Amino acid sequence: MPIKPKTPKEARQPYACVTPNTNTGASSPPNRPAPRKTTYTRTVYEARSGDIWVGTRGGLLQYSESGDTFRVYKKIKNNPESMSENTAFCIYEDADGNIWCGTYGGGLNKLDVRSGKFKHYTTADGLLNNNVFSLLPDKKGNLWLLGYNGISKFNPANETF
Repeated sequence: MPIKPKTPKEARQPYACVTPNTNTGASSPPNRPAPRKTTYTRTVYEARSGDIWVGTRGGLLQYSESGDTFRVYKKIKNNPESMSENTAFCIYEDADGNIWCGTYGGGLNKLDVRSGKFKHYTTADGLLNNNVFSLLPDKKGNLWLLGYNGISKFNPANETF
């Protein structure tokens, strides 16, 4: 179902441009107008729950139609449980409901949606490059990641590349 603006002013400002006023990552109020500064959309993904996930240069956005709200996840200084970097290029939901996203410079991020906490996987863990532009799951549960230096295979079950 498409997301429809409720007023002519909102129609001029797409929802994908919503960013928080603070660095808390808190949920936005319903029908909040988008800021003037555009946040470029990189990808859109629909989760099994029906929530829409939007990867942008300004963070990872979760739209819940049931509450007509956005939740914005982004890098928060000195918080290792926030996103590693704000640009999310690709999104995938695993069988446990975790959201995985490839970032520009921050490697692979795993979001535990229930806790709101992120875990990061980078070159320090064996990833070829910290720019992850695309990811694809295979039938064995691995994630295949495309970056500048080639393709990495990641096994989420044992957290190895």
